[in-house]
Amino acid sequence: MEELEHQLRAFRIQNCRCFCCSVDHIHPETKAPLPCDRELILEAVKKWYFQDISSAQEKEDEASDEPHWEKFNRTAQQELLPIVLDSVGTGRTCMSYFSTLVWAASLPSLIFWLPAYVENEHGFEGSHLIVWWVRCCLHWATFPLGILWYFNVYWWLCLLGLRMDRCCQGKRLLISCLLLLPLFFLGLGPAYVVEFSRAATETPSLLPVLPFSLLLAAVFSQRCRLFGARSPDPPTSAQPAEQRKDENESVDATSQANLPRRDAAPDEDLVSCTF
Repeated sequence: MEELEHQLRAFRIQNCRCFCCSVDHIHPETKAPLPCDRELILEAVKKWYFQDISSAQEKEDEASDEPHWEKFNRTAQQELLPIVLDSVGTGRTCMSYFSTLVWAASLPSLIFWLPAYVENEHGFEGSHLIVWWVRCCLHWATFPLGILWYFNVYWWLCLLGLRMDRCCQGKRLLISCLLLLPLFFLGLGPAYVVEFSRAATETPSLLPVLPFSLLLAAVFSQRCRLFGARSPDPPTSAQPAEQRKDENESVDATSQANLPRRDAAPDEDLVSCTF
């Protein structure tokens, strides 16, 4: 994700390369000459942004393609960058889908205690029966909560590993081995504490509720932090709003004039239809 942001901030269409350029515009199998896709794309960008050039001297100077390309570069860096970063986020967006998957996969195991309850194998009545059900629910919910907490710790250690890798170049294997120990204790430790407290006590005791509540609060605090974090506002251009509106309308008009219409002839040139 960090590399993606750096690439978009330093994007320049002049530096882009394509397959045809890598093989010197000769097909590797048939040895036939290949048209340069890069030249077609650059020409299309020039055609799209031609009407958006404010200087009349630049329009008359056919040898100067820099204004068109720089205009496209600014569009990618200032307008495309915040859209892409807002859509992909930091990579933690998948945690929301993963949490739903974990809870859905854990629901069938909730009926594990129903036969014992129906056949009265627990032997409890009144308030003790309620405590028994609470302990059963704690035992069921510990697994999904432990998995979610484990992946949160895993994410933190991944970020820590990236920072350590910048400081210690070429020692990724050592860093990975060093992070295994905190991953085991911090990731799996809380769930084991809850299960140990449940197994070490009998039904009338509600002692397992304390470590379970701490685990529950930790998981949901991270979940609220994930959904409550707002993406940074996209950087606004220094141009006035009216000028930006005029530029967008000019670009749209240029695109409609150059892109093929629905009623275009079927034998029209493929390159013209593409660009």
